[in-house]
Parts: sequence; structure tokens; C-alpha cells
Amino acid sequence: DYRTVNGVAVASFPLMMSGKLVKDFSITFKDGKAISCSASENVECLEDTLFKNEYTRQLGEVALVSKQSPIKQLNRIFFNGLIDENAASHLAFGTSFPSNIKGGSDMSKEELLANGVNVAVSHTDFMIGTPEFKVVGIKESGEEVVIMEHGDFVLEGC
Repeated sequence: DYRTVNGVAVASFPLMMSGKLVKDFSITFKDGKAISCSASENVECLEDTLFKNEYTRQLGEVALVSKQSPIKQLNRIFFNGLIDENAASHLAFGTSFPSNIKGGSDMSKEELLANGVNVAVSHTDFMIGTPEFKVVGIKESGEEVVIMEHGDFVLEGC
């Protein structure tokens, strides 16, 4: 649900945008919207894409990828989001995949938005996974469950 995102996402890989490399960047989210970003190089490329409109500044994807993935094992950056997204856990700002919620493929734009599905026309992946990466989920009961630790799945307590 893009509407509930709060915090700072720090990229673990540089991102090729408009033929320029955006390095060492982060994006700050409040109440589901990116409110600021920073980068050591080419921040204007990130800003141009991220702040294009209301929807491009919201998350559309959260993907957990093990450090054991075959692409990660190649130990190189391809500077191509469609390949690099398979090397690390990543987020995407922009459109979500309607098929990821029950009945989403048959919903109108308004219905998707009401269900927290981003309907932007663009989708930009950026990597956040590192060897130290840890993900903790929270069950309905409030109990915390470690899903990933040290960049790999552990799935304790499931």
C-alpha cells in the first residue's frame, strides 16, 4: 500500500537514468509520497523522474531478493534495472502491478488507488539490498518476524 510508506530508502547500487549515473542516493517518504531526495551525482535526473507527477513520487513495488541470487553471484553491476533488480532487494517508485492483489487486473484506476495500488505510467526500480540487509515483518497480532537477515531469507516463526 503506497499510501503508508514513511522513512528513508537508501540505494545500494547506482542507477542509470537518462544516460547519466545517479550515485549514492536516497529518497525520503512521508505518508506515501517522496518529499525529498539526494545524490552525490546527477540528482537532477532522479528529481526529474521522481517528481514528474503525484503518482511517480509514490512506491509501486517492494521486492525481496536473496544475496544468493544468480545475478548477485556474478558480482557486477549491469547498469540495467531489468537485470540489476535480480541482484538485490529493491523498491520501485511509480506504477504497481495490479495483478498482485485479488481482482486487481479487473479494477478501474479509481478502484486500484482505493486499494493502495499505484497507477503511475512509469516504474523505476532501485536497489536497496546489502550484505547487512535485514527485513522484519509484523503480524496482525503485532508479533515481529524476521524474514531476511544478512541479505538472505531466514523466515523464522512462519
